[in-house]
Amino acid sequence: MRILRLISQEVRHGFARSLSLLIEPLQALEAPRCSYLVKHRLLDIIGLVLCAVIYGADTWVDIAAYGRAKADWLRGFLSLPHGISSHDTIARLLAALDPEAVFTWVRQQ
Repeated sequence: MRILRLISQEVRHGFARSLSLLIEPLQALEAPRCSYLVKHRLLDIIGLVLCAVIYGADTWVDIAAYGRAKADWLRGFLSLPHGISSHDTIARLLAALDPEAVFTWVRQQ
């Protein structure tokens, strides 16, 4: 059992490092939000979306549901100081991002 826990931890840490390297360039993205209203970090939402879509989520509701179901695991590599964003928050934030900046990031990967 201990070996399985160690393997699981290594996989989680490896995934966390990979995800961090993947989303680190996104720190330059800016979402037009009022700073006093910001509750969820942009990188946390993007990390959640990437994980959920890889898992098979198709809608904003699916992404939020995945986040709630996997919240403990996601906290292993995302901050999530205020928990998982609602599907409405996820949709609004991603809609507010500059598409050209996102496409530039995708092309660089």
